Amino acid sequence: MLRRRLAATPGVAAVTPSGPGFLDIVLAEGAQAALLDEILTLPAPAALPEDPARDVRAWRAASDDRPPAGLDLLTQRTENPLFRVRYAHARARSAVRGGARLGIAPDAAAAEELRHPAERAVLALLGERHRAGSAGWLVRLADAHLDATATAAVLPQGPEKPGAVHRARLALAQATATVLADGLTRLGIGAPDHL
Repeated sequence: MLRRRLAATPGVAAVTPSGPGFLDIVLAEGAQAALLDEILTLPAPAALPEDPARDVRAWRAASDDRPPAGLDLLTQRTENPLFRVRYAHARARSAVRGGARLGIAPDAAAAEELRHPAERAVLALLGERHRAGSAGWLVRLADAHLDATATAAVLPQGPEKPGAVHRARLALAQATATVLADGLTRLGIGAPDHL
């Protein structure tokens, strides 16, 4: 029954049993590009005014995990999950601005260029964006995005010429920023473009 339901999902080419309790799912050609394109056409969420006290209260209310003792959620450190989510959002927005300055536009159609496992992990999480109202899921997306950008630079480095992979990475960054901003806004937390 699950196999039939998954096989009818847009973007899924095939679903086959692969052992007791497991299914192999093959995405249709262009599914990643369609996912990015769909996210890139979403309207930007309404910006919330800066209010650190509100943001901390909202994060605590939405988070299943309690921060380590002594960790102030206003502290801008990697141990702070709220900071990591907001930082990942700001970094993604910064990459898009940097691309614009270089004349490189995000291109969802180039998604087949996203071959690195870290980039694939971000795509997989973006496919679960209905979970964006969960603080824990936002942390996973933020961490995956930061890992992907540390592994594969979004913008050309040094003498490297801009190519399709950079346009695809910009589309991935823009989609990530959109989903993170939407999730933070749903939780009642501001998503600043600069930290």
